[in-house]
Amino acid sequence: MKVVKLVIIKSFLMNSINFESLIITIFVLVDDWYQTEGKALKGVSPGTKPEMSDSEIMTLALVMDYLPFPGETQFIGFIRANYGSWFPQLLEQSQFNRRLRKLGRMLEILRRKWVRQLGVEGVSSLVIDTKPIPVMGYRRSKKRSDFYGSADYGYCAARKMKYFGYKLVMLSTLEGIPIAYDLVSANTDERKSVEGVFHEIQNTGRNPERLLNKTVAGFVTHMAAKITSHTLRLLLRRQFGIDVQTFQSVAVC
Repeated sequence: MKVVKLVIIKSFLMNSINFESLIITIFVLVDDWYQTEGKALKGVSPGTKPEMSDSEIMTLALVMDYLPFPGETQFIGFIRANYGSWFPQLLEQSQFNRRLRKLGRMLEILRRKWVRQLGVEGVSSLVIDTKPIPVMGYRRSKKRSDFYGSADYGYCAARKMKYFGYKLVMLSTLEGIPIAYDLVSANTDERKSVEGVFHEIQNTGRNPERLLNKTVAGFVTHMAAKITSHTLRLLLRRQFGIDVQTFQSVAVC
């Protein structure tokens, strides 16, 4: 993806941002980090160089959470139909998913860098809470599922909900910046509250309770992308004055 970085200067002066400018802004932030730090983390991979860059894959993974599509297939179809010239080497959904899973660790490292840029070092007051994340129907057979053995049955008292899946455990600042998170089995006991952070993660972009993943690796990667995109939303708001809202009026071709 070739862009002129000066294009984004005016966007930084806006209270909101259009979708095209958002793509460019995110790509510039991701690719600058990748070229200076991320590439060294990956090391040398055997075989031919992929035609679609890691920066493009990571950019689309973050952009995806700002659109209300239920899954990757619809999102990839939208990008191909409307921004195919921006991503001429755009992969098919299954290939995109495989590449993204390999970049899950890099997304988390990038997220931590953005957290540091938000100025959380030295913060002494933190809050912790959990959120239920179902991954399969409650009565559906689990033994042939990739989630069998790591996810489990749980109960959310606040929502009076029985479910099969995980708990998202999150440590945040009092201002709502997510510092760290983990996914634990749904039957893990807890007595913990950061409802404001969970509300924003739940109600913007893709619902974490409906990620529709079939494997643990895919689920974990998409959760990493979602928390990273939420951190990016806070960074854009604080450092550049860009308030990214979830795009609702999207035509799928």
